[in-house]
This record gives sequence, structure tokens and C-alpha cells, in this order.
Amino acid sequence: MPRTSLTLVLCAVIALGAGAAGSWLTRAKAGVAVVDLDKVAKELGRDTQMTGELIGQQNSLAKDLGAIQKNFEGQLSKMKEELGEEPAPEKLQEFAKAKQIAQVKFNGFQQQAVSKISARRDQLIGEFRTEARPVAEKIAKSVGATAVMTRNDAVLFYSDTAIDITDQVIAEMKANPTKPAAKPAAAPKSDNSVRQASATTTKPAAKAAAPAPKAAPAKKDE
Repeated sequence: MPRTSLTLVLCAVIALGAGAAGSWLTRAKAGVAVVDLDKVAKELGRDTQMTGELIGQQNSLAKDLGAIQKNFEGQLSKMKEELGEEPAPEKLQEFAKAKQIAQVKFNGFQQQAVSKISARRDQLIGEFRTEARPVAEKIAKSVGATAVMTRNDAVLFYSDTAIDITDQVIAEMKANPTKPAAKPAAAPKSDNSVRQASATTTKPAAKAAAPAPKAAPAKKDE
């Protein structure tokens, strides 16, 4: 083989070897891959989907709360009318106690609503993470990573863009969409909503305005 041709072949082999070595080094150093789940959820439209569902649930609970409040107000108004123009001191004390008890009950309804919204939010996030986990694992293995860290809830001071697999996870999940999980049964009408839960994958739910709690009536003495 002519010397010039041999030189060219050797250069090509060296170049290929260097490329393979570089690829191997990149794969070897990518012990931990990084994925931004908030970005994945946004690109897939899942954040909007989850937000819509949570807002719908909150509105339903708020409507139930309004009905409960209206009922309480009606009963209290009737109870107050029955006291007469000059009620006895003990009757006034009973009415005041009834209002206090009603307030406690109403607050209980509010807390139940907070718990219900929060639980559903956590469930939606958990379902999304479960859906994304095998995709992230597959891609992480393909780049030689042995673990995956999320940008969202980990203390991440620095990461090389070479080990960020967010875009690859997005592409894979877009190409192979998962059928959304069935929605839970409607909340009982005794519950109410006081907080709008965020549907992002990591951020805490923001508080939403709720009707001001008013007193409910207590049972009248026989």
C-alpha cells in the first residue's frame, strides 16, 4: 500500500478511535442524568390538563360550600327570629354558643376540602412521575447514566448540559403517549374548597379565595 494511502487510513482509524473514546468518556462520566419534570409537563400539556382538573374540582367544592353556608345562615336567621325582641339571657347564650359551634363545623368543612384538593394534586403528580420514570430510565441507560435526578426537587448546584435528558424524555413521551388515568369520583357535597392547587410537578399549591365562613345553627333545646 502506498505510504500516502497508509497514512490516510491510519489517520481515519485514529479519528474513529478518538471519537469512540470521546463517546465512551462522555457516557462514563454521565453517572447521573438530569431531567426537568416541570418542562416535560409543560411541553406535553400535562400541566394545563392537571390544573384544569383541579380547578374544576375546586369550583365544585366551592359551590357545595356555598350551599352549606346558605343553609346555615337560613337556620341561624330563623333561630334568631324565634328569640323575640327581648330574649332571656340564657337564650342569648345558647344562640352565641350555636354560632360558635357552627363556625367550628364550617372550618372543619374547609379543612376537609383543603385535604381533598391536596390529595388529588399529589395523586396527579405521582401519576405523571410514574409515567415519566421508565422513559427517563430508558434514556439514562442509553447515555450511560446509572441514576436520574430531577431539577425540580433536588439541590442541584451544577449540571453539565451533556447529561440533561429532558428534551429526549419529552420526545419519547410525545412519540408514545400514555392514556390518562380515569378521574376520581365526585366529592361529597359536604366538602368545600378553600385553596386552588397548582398542577405543576413540584410547586406547592397556591391559596385561593373562599367564601368567608359564617356560623351554622346549633340544635335548639326541646
